[in-house]
Amino acid sequence: MSVPRAIKSVAACVLLLLTLSLWSGLHARTCLALGLPALCCLAASYGIFTYRLARKQFVLEYWLDPGSSLHAWFTRHWMTSITSLVIGVSLTGFLAVFTALARPTDWYFLCAIAIVTPFVFTATRVWPGRHFRQTGGGRHAALADILSARLSGWVVFAAAAAGYTYANYYLPGPGEYIFPGSLERTLDAFATQAGSVCPVVDNTLRIAAVIEGLSWYAVTTGALLPDMSRELTRLVWAVFFLNTAVVFVGFIRGLEGALLLACRTATRQSGTGQRP
Repeated sequence: MSVPRAIKSVAACVLLLLTLSLWSGLHARTCLALGLPALCCLAASYGIFTYRLARKQFVLEYWLDPGSSLHAWFTRHWMTSITSLVIGVSLTGFLAVFTALARPTDWYFLCAIAIVTPFVFTATRVWPGRHFRQTGGGRHAALADILSARLSGWVVFAAAAAGYTYANYYLPGPGEYIFPGSLERTLDAFATQAGSVCPVVDNTLRIAAVIEGLSWYAVTTGALLPDMSRELTRLVWAVFFLNTAVVFVGFIRGLEGALLLACRTATRQSGTGQRP
């Protein structure tokens, strides 16, 4: 991968991180801040769309005759576009709530993911990416870029999800909001930290904050009374890991989309520069 493409890949990932950071700072002040996670949703949906489209084209070329009517029907992109958008909206919703309620330690992980991902992508693009097909380009990203982005995304996801779960298990949680003797005070403390002038955002964040407070209260109670709350604690940690997985997958899918858009832009510019 050329140096300009690598620089654009880093810039694209940092831009996505800055978009989420702006959303975290502005969501409480105006409903217009909803446009920021919408941009992240477009990036995530694009990353999902390109991968699903490449996978569908592989299946069609293997199973169907190019001259058949079924091949012509299934090569239409509308269904792939709709499903990719639905998945992108769902993942971005979890990500937007997470970043709006995020603590400083959460942002450390998001920053690390955004910085590491383009370098892992660059390394993956060299190997095993050089063994992938170099077809594509133009309207869509090259197949090698798509596969390298997805592979690097899963590598970063595995490391980030494991590290985040480990850190939250062994490091102290939000102790200033937890009152082991009172569930009501704990839920009120978590609910008051969330809020927005936008009704939709305000209601969503308060519900998410209450659920988070209930989870931390259960974990704290389990730590104080391990024999009585062992099964409950295990269930809470399982739900915690599932939520973390969804959030990180949403963020990494957005980074994949940003990487592919950066590669597509760099390819177009290099192609334009080579024209006589």
